[in-house]
Amino acid sequence: ATILSSEADMQEQINKAEGESQAISKVAEARAKALELIGSKLKDAHHVQNAASLLIAENYIQAFDKLAQTNNTLIVPSNVADVSSFVSQATAIYSKIIQPKKISQQEQIEQINH
Repeated sequence: ATILSSEADMQEQINKAEGESQAISKVAEARAKALELIGSKLKDAHHVQNAASLLIAENYIQAFDKLAQTNNTLIVPSNVADVSSFVSQATAIYSKIIQPKKISQQEQIEQINH
């Protein structure tokens, strides 16, 4: 009876973890589709970046809205109302992250030899 109970607990934890994993995947897929849709509607050379900037701005505002509803003491940047500055900074960081790393010929040769 004890083994059966522990197996049931284990299966319950597995089911819960799988459900959470699927939920995270669905949210990620929905965000990707939203970016594609917004980007296609903007129709300019930087449409994907503009769509990402829009999502960042929305998330920024939603985050501060949630924080404002709690009884926490917060230290915030002095320019908290300057959403465009925050979006520019976030976009610059994102652009830096997605840029392919430039490596020298020597580093390329070393990578090939290893």
